[in-house]
Amino acid sequence: MHKKNLSLTGFIVALACSVHLFATIPTQKEASVNKRRVEALLKQNLISQPQCISVPEGWFIYSFNPDVNGWLQKPLDIESIQSIREALKPNLKIPLTKEGFTPASTRRAEDEHDSTGYNAIWVRDCCWQYYALKIQDTKEARRLVMSLLGFYSTDDQISRFLHVIKNPEIADPSHNPNAAMDVPLIRFSSKTLTHYLVDGKPQPWNHLQFDSHGLFLLMLSDALSSGIISSEDLTPKYLEAITLFPAFFTQMRYWDKKDAGPWEEDLMFNASSAGIVAAGLKRFKSVIDQNKVLKKEIEKTLNSLLSIGVKYKDLDLVKKIQTAFTSQHILELYGKGVERVEKDLSLGGEAPDVNGKGIDRGADAALLFLCVPYNALFSDNPKKIKQILNIDLSLIGPFGMSRYKYDAYQAANFWIDYDISSDIIGHKTETLLFATRLKKGFLPAKDPFDAQWFFDSIVALAYYTLAKEESKHEDRLYYLRKGDVHLKRSLGQLTGPNNFAADGAKLGPWQLAESVNTVIDTERKPLPMHSPICPLGWATAALQMALEGAERAHLYVESEAKVFAYSSTD
Repeated sequence: MHKKNLSLTGFIVALACSVHLFATIPTQKEASVNKRRVEALLKQNLISQPQCISVPEGWFIYSFNPDVNGWLQKPLDIESIQSIREALKPNLKIPLTKEGFTPASTRRAEDEHDSTGYNAIWVRDCCWQYYALKIQDTKEARRLVMSLLGFYSTDDQISRFLHVIKNPEIADPSHNPNAAMDVPLIRFSSKTLTHYLVDGKPQPWNHLQFDSHGLFLLMLSDALSSGIISSEDLTPKYLEAITLFPAFFTQMRYWDKKDAGPWEEDLMFNASSAGIVAAGLKRFKSVIDQNKVLKKEIEKTLNSLLSIGVKYKDLDLVKKIQTAFTSQHILELYGKGVERVEKDLSLGGEAPDVNGKGIDRGADAALLFLCVPYNALFSDNPKKIKQILNIDLSLIGPFGMSRYKYDAYQAANFWIDYDISSDIIGHKTETLLFATRLKKGFLPAKDPFDAQWFFDSIVALAYYTLAKEESKHEDRLYYLRKGDVHLKRSLGQLTGPNNFAADGAKLGPWQLAESVNTVIDTERKPLPMHSPICPLGWATAALQMALEGAERAHLYVESEAKVFAYSSTD
């Protein structure tokens, strides 16, 4: 009986972790339509292949857009980067919905149905796109921040926070089969600010994601410190929502609880999630400490919780919220998160499988989010940035960067094959079950054909940070070149005028997809093709950020070079 209960618990947790993936897998009918389209393109020889360019930095870079090749073949400097930014400006604009949010993808019109669900709003994607909007249009950046505050301060979202703070078992799949849907939302409808609906019903999704809420705190802190918004913009309702975060993270014990992380998959002890939360808490505390008006308003809100309404009549609940928001407690929360990150990194990466009963995850692109954006946990720590880059460089592929090793999502023929079993035999380990869950015929030998994502832009930003942090001029030049390579790889991913997606759909030019996928043709030849999730707002934002980071790094290093050259002649 005991074994059956454990098995049932494991099944419930696995189901909660997988629901979103099955929402984005093509149906049998869709896969069949996609396959016919791709076969027709192959028959007509219409699938153009990327060109391989030898670049002056000593790398080979694939380019899907011939008009990008000129940029790739020349060394980058301040002038050329500014020229590229200006040329791409019309194509890298980030649109907001009528309600002021940034959808994950604008591949369909705002009111048009998207079977993939990528027209939903993700807190995480909004936060990343905020950093690009801050570069592109500060008024739109402000609008996005205010809209996210409006979402977090809805009665539904506040109620979710309070229920978890009061009873953390609500967020534990082993106690609550519906935990993934009962916790504070990280994905929602732009129009209703609650669950994204499919066929009139809430779409099952794994909302157990600490990193999204931590990234929101980091983004909000940036908006306040940079003047995008001011403390006067924080209404009593907004302040009420903000005061709940430390208590939520405390009761969730984010530092030693599994979450789904940025990939929204199996629950693991993710270093990236712990690090993003820790960074968000620390940065928000710093902003409050430096803003006397804001500090006073938050104290006023905390002291008046009992008078806000019936929901705060529970004295124990109010005490949890008030106690968690003290400076000492927030620093303790920060320290516990850092400890989790350090432990994971010392054991090899993102989520080491210490007890041998789960998935062992070392290299993972999510680790990059400990380095970027600005004020991330290690954004000013060159030693840690180097450590993470050294862990993750194994994920660099010819066209992009894998999320992690053996990633079945959008792997070879993902959009055109349906229900193909794997030929792997032996123990039914968690690793095997995870890798074969999408029924796409997974085999380790197909690993080179896993989706290669847009994260070169993030890698470039990490290298540009090192270029500004290193003390020796030659080291700065080294990391500057590394950043330039990965920026150029990102530029190479831009769609060209004759590109088709891996589902056979025609793509517009000058767009960034979620990833580069692989289609295996009838002659067993692998064909790199963009994901149908195109354009992806996060990818567009990351390239904008990388271009700005490149200009800043080159300005810093090139200016220093001139000073160095001048002093050498004296």
